[in-house]
Amino acid sequence: MTNLATSFLDATSVAARAIEVPAASFDDGMNLGASNAPGIGIATDVANLTGASSGWTLLDQFAAARTPQDSQHIGGDGLDDGISGTGSVPVDVITVDASGDGSGAVAGVATLASLAAGWSAV
Repeated sequence: MTNLATSFLDATSVAARAIEVPAASFDDGMNLGASNAPGIGIATDVANLTGASSGWTLLDQFAAARTPQDSQHIGGDGLDDGISGTGSVPVDVITVDASGDGSGAVAGVATLASLAAGWSAV
């Protein structure tokens, strides 16, 4: 199974913040990794991925399919009073830019369609 770099950006939150701070970039750098929802557990190299209750399952903690793996910023997007639950925006799989400036290109969304195949970018 491939080790996948992941990030999470909520486009609605980015658009709202861009109005407040128009000269800032919210699409790269530490915004990709510091979103509080970077796809924890997706960036792994687990050769013996199983469906054991102590390991991995096809469903997330809310018994929802991981096709794609959805998330949200902790406590919601900060634009309202906080929304509990699973979120509705997919976690992105990214290809990190070789320049080292923290930028990257979205390769797809993190998806776990089968335990045998493991995580993929779709």
